Amino acid sequence: MTYGTLYLDSADTDDAAAAADSGVVSGITTNPAIMAASTDDPVTHLRDLLEVFPSGPVFHQLTSGDADAALTEVETVDRVCGDTAARVVFKLPAQPWLFALGARLAADGRRVAYTAVYSPGQVVCAREAGARWVIPYVDRAARLDPAAGPVVPRLTPHLGPDLSVLAASIKSPGQALQALRDGAAGVTTTWEVISALMVHPLTDSAVEEFNAAH
Repeated sequence: MTYGTLYLDSADTDDAAAAADSGVVSGITTNPAIMAASTDDPVTHLRDLLEVFPSGPVFHQLTSGDADAALTEVETVDRVCGDTAARVVFKLPAQPWLFALGARLAADGRRVAYTAVYSPGQVVCAREAGARWVIPYVDRAARLDPAAGPVVPRLTPHLGPDLSVLAASIKSPGQALQALRDGAAGVTTTWEVISALMVHPLTDSAVEEFNAAH
């Protein structure tokens, strides 16, 4: 089985630098809450994250309350981030009025992700709007809607060739691996969880034995 890729879910530049150096992280996801914990100027901070993490996409959630303001926000990202803006993925909550905005951005060549996706219907709409990713909240779904079962398997049959699941709200290595087994192309989580995926006590004990025998 081929597992998907790892993304860092953080706006902390130290975490972003560690992720860039690790060789195992493909991109960074942010949201308004984690941006607010790091900065009061999210677009400038987005530019900083793009500089600290020099390859791969960085996801930025638009927060404007109408389409015209959102397009102005996109133009601000272009102006502030310069050439690195080409790596920005614009996140939109999977709400009805934002599908039209996402379709407009996708038609303009922007990469779009829909976040807080819980239903197959939202996946179908995201696909038709030209999105590249749908982002379900795995742990939140498990806590708040346990009767529905795991969220990722409900979404994957409806993806199509150009749309992938990026599983978020991942609280442990076990949840990350389960989301990948369930069909997510990638998971986004904290640096703590990513770091935990890299280690195993038997590896450390084997290295100690190698060193003792050297």
